Amino acid sequence: MKEPDYTMMLMSTYGSLVRLGTVKSRSWMEGNTKCSASFQYPEVVHNHFKYRHMVDDHNAKRHSPLSLEMSWATKWWPNRVFSFLLAVTEINIYNSMSYFFSETKYPQRQCITCKKKCRTYCSCSPGTHRCYACFASHCVNAEFAIRLTGSLFSLSIALSRYTSNAMLTLFVDMIRHI
Repeated sequence: MKEPDYTMMLMSTYGSLVRLGTVKSRSWMEGNTKCSASFQYPEVVHNHFKYRHMVDDHNAKRHSPLSLEMSWATKWWPNRVFSFLLAVTEINIYNSMSYFFSETKYPQRQCITCKKKCRTYCSCSPGTHRCYACFASHCVNAEFAIRLTGSLFSLSIALSRYTSNAMLTLFVDMIRHI
């Protein structure tokens, strides 16, 4: 469909003039008569309108929340190109991981305990992901371990006053194996 006041010129090295995509329709008034037309875009134009936002989306992800190019503000040309390629690679990996391994828009990992998909982890072990249920039991176990360690430490101090060094060494070895 041609409009006299708008012409789009598009050069492509692929594709064809085969009409693709959904059928579009347009209505307009000519005097008192309502006119309408239906059309499909050629493959090249269809792909342009379908994928034109991809570069903008990619750049938005690359610059948010922290841009590698801005944080590594180098003036040396090889490092600038390397930081750009590294940032593009990071976003490509992120996009492929979220496409192939996740049903949600956020990347997920497996819980270390129950193998469910999750996005949470504990601050005491940032590389170990845990779901909410396993996180709660981890917190209880960590608190118990902290209290047990503190109790054993105070017990070892009390024993050190009354026992020999050989007994204290034996007791410390027993604590390590627990």
